[in-house]
Amino acid sequence: DGNVIQDKSRTNSFKISLSSKDKDWLELIQHEFEGEGRLKQTKGNQYELRLYNKKIYDWLIQHGCTPRKSLSLTMPNIPEQYFKDFLRGCMDGDGSISITRYKATKNAKTYSTISIYLCGSSLDFIRSISEKLNKLGLKHNLLTINTEKNHINGKLIGSKNPNYRIQFSGRKRGTPFLEWLYHDCKLAMPRKQNLAIKILNNDF
Repeated sequence: DGNVIQDKSRTNSFKISLSSKDKDWLELIQHEFEGEGRLKQTKGNQYELRLYNKKIYDWLIQHGCTPRKSLSLTMPNIPEQYFKDFLRGCMDGDGSISITRYKATKNAKTYSTISIYLCGSSLDFIRSISEKLNKLGLKHNLLTINTEKNHINGKLIGSKNPNYRIQFSGRKRGTPFLEWLYHDCKLAMPRKQNLAIKILNNDF
C-alpha cells in the first residue's frame, strides 16, 4: 500500500509512503532508490518506507499515482516489455497467492488447490489489466465483489464501493500465470515469489 502527499503547511514537502508487513520487500525497494528514504517500524509488525523527493513525487503524479487514487486509478502507458514487471508490483501490493487444502466428502482424502487474485476499487484499471491478460492468453475470471455490511459494536460497517477482482482459480489457470509472471524475475516481494516457486515446483 502506498500514497503520495504534498504537505501544504510546509514548503516543498513532498512525501511518498509505502507500507507493508514485509520489511525485506521495502528494503529491496529502498535499495533500488540507492538507499534513499527512511524505513521505520510503525505499529506491530508493520513497516513504512518514506521518501521525500519531489522528482519522484512529480513522476508518480504524472503517471496516475494521485492522492486518493483507489477509485480514480487508470491504466498508465506501460511499454509492453515492462508490463510484466508492472503487474508483479501490483500483485505484490494488492494481490494474493494462496494454497488451500480441503477434504473430499466422498473418499475423505485431502487435496490441495491454489488461488491467485488481484483486487482493486477502480473498474477501469482492473478491466484494462484483464484485457491485456486476455491478449496474452492467460485465462481468468473478472469478478465484482460487493462488500457486505456488518454490525460491529453496534455500528454498521461496510464499503460504499464494490471491489473488483481478477482471479485465477486452480492449477490449470494459476500455474501458467505464475510461470509467466515470475520468469526471469529480478525484483519481487520475497514472500510471494517463494510461494510461487513452491507452487511451480509442486512442493506442497
